[in-house]
Amino acid sequence: MAKFKNTDPNQLRMHVLDFQELFGEGHPIHGFKKVIDRIDFEAFERNYQNDETGRPAISPKKVVSALFYSILIGNLSMRELCRLSKLRAELIYLLDGEELDHTFISKFRKIHKKEMQNLFSQTVFLGYESGFINFETISIDGTKNQSERQSW
Repeated sequence: MAKFKNTDPNQLRMHVLDFQELFGEGHPIHGFKKVIDRIDFEAFERNYQNDETGRPAISPKKVVSALFYSILIGNLSMRELCRLSKLRAELIYLLDGEELDHTFISKFRKIHKKEMQNLFSQTVFLGYESGFINFETISIDGTKNQSERQSW
């Protein structure tokens, strides 16, 4: 009679993630990280006052990179981003293994609302310079289309 390994699917496992192996030279995460590395996060850092006391905060650069990458892969849900931050190798890589909480993300977006708006403009131009974005097709949310009844 043939023998097979008896494995338990409920057994906890540990896996080593080798990001160099996972993300080869042509992986888009490298270009994305280059764009993020060129962004100035000084405006974000001014909102933190834990230089001498308090727990070290998660770097705004990490949080923003996770938020933008989440949008890039088509996810707009903050709860889903938190779930994916534990599962997707790209997000684990961008966050250096930090896990996010949806309440933290909501507070982060609220505290840094102005900075996030300015940052979006920066990333569009950096994406254009890097070749990620071309302005062949531009869509603006909230456009009105003419209906069959000829009324708006």
